[in-house]
Amino acid sequence: MLSLEDNILHVYRGMKLENEEFERLKENQGKLISPNGYLSASRNKPMAVHFATKPTNRSNIVCVLFQIQCDIKEID
Repeated sequence: MLSLEDNILHVYRGMKLENEEFERLKENQGKLISPNGYLSASRNKPMAVHFATKPTNRSNIVCVLFQIQCDIKEID
């Protein structure tokens, strides 16, 4: 979604993380994170939730939904 008042674009990324990685992210909430590869995201929140909640047989996994706010005023 795009909030025209403040020029903020909201996109979502749904994924599964191992418990250890999830705990590291929680400790760094609100700080800059740097993924090792390309990070895809969608403006479609239900689709991102679908990817996060797909069944898995692994027991040490947490379903995560990232909400990413993009300040489009900063785009050249």
